[in-house]
Amino acid sequence: MQYWYEKDWFMRQIMLLTAAIAKIVFGKDAAAYEILDDANKTETDELYLCLLRLIGEGKINEAEELLFQALRPDHQDVLLVALDFYQRLNTLGDDELAQKNFSRQEILEGLREVEKLYGLSL
Repeated sequence: MQYWYEKDWFMRQIMLLTAAIAKIVFGKDAAAYEILDDANKTETDELYLCLLRLIGEGKINEAEELLFQALRPDHQDVLLVALDFYQRLNTLGDDELAQKNFSRQEILEGLREVEKLYGLSL
């Protein structure tokens, strides 16, 4: 059983880590990806939309696998998609995460893997 203080600790770690990376790498206060041109979507925009769809369908594990296939240290825009992805997962309730066979600990672990892949150490 996960106690409220454990949940809060994970939530805070995820929130702080995504915010810190967004600030350091992108100079942004929030880890939010935006599609800038709806008429001319990039591959990264399409990845972002696909991840949102999979989250909505409850396929978080599948979405995370797709994300990791797309991650490349030389593509910073995909890093921002990853930060947005984990930040979104962090807003889901514990029951919703459990129903989708995912946990807050897995969110933090995935985020740490992204951090390593991009050569970040926070």
